[in-house]
Amino acid sequence: LELADSLVDELCLLSTKGFEAIDCESNEKVLVMVVMLCHMGDSPMHAEITNTMNPATALAPCQVCNWHVDKKENKRISKYVGDFIGVDENREQVCI
Repeated sequence: LELADSLVDELCLLSTKGFEAIDCESNEKVLVMVVMLCHMGDSPMHAEITNTMNPATALAPCQVCNWHVDKKENKRISKYVGDFIGVDENREQVCI
């Protein structure tokens, strides 16, 4: 787990502060920020990165947004999945 410490710190910094870069077309400074959409690892690594003791049962897996469910069974409903991929019940793209 110690190996993930620097990675977690770097991802947190990139998702909250970002970094400056130069746009190659406009030759102007731009702010680049990253959002981690997926993380693959074993349960202890997931627990460390998501700050949950048992990641598979997390009811609010995102610490940045309001994405959550009240019960574990509700993780299977289409609204929960739609909120994750950014679509509504009609499968139209929505702003998250």
